[in-house]
Amino acid sequence: MLSHKFSVYVPSTIDTNNETDNTKQVNETLSFLSSLFGGATKTDAFGAWVSATAGLVTEKVSVCYAYCSLIDKYKHIKKVKEFAKTLKEEMKQEAVSLEIDGRLLFV
Repeated sequence: MLSHKFSVYVPSTIDTNNETDNTKQVNETLSFLSSLFGGATKTDAFGAWVSATAGLVTEKVSVCYAYCSLIDKYKHIKKVKEFAKTLKEEMKQEAVSLEIDGRLLFV
């Protein structure tokens, strides 16, 4: 049974508030999660947050997620956190959301 879940929220903006095509980052995220856990899924969402520099930011978000076993959760948690950090830097974000088993981290 795969009862644990990682979700990476891929922004659709670069540098906090400039809309961009995130297809490359979504595909990289799906590929990364699939390589660790055997498969991944993407859903579309619309989110909002308050930026320290830009005020209210609203954007389309791609939520990429994968289920895994407890063993794989602990085996790969550091890799997933590092991936989210790299995504944050590449997309020039103040933070990227990473959800692990229903708990949200801002990386």
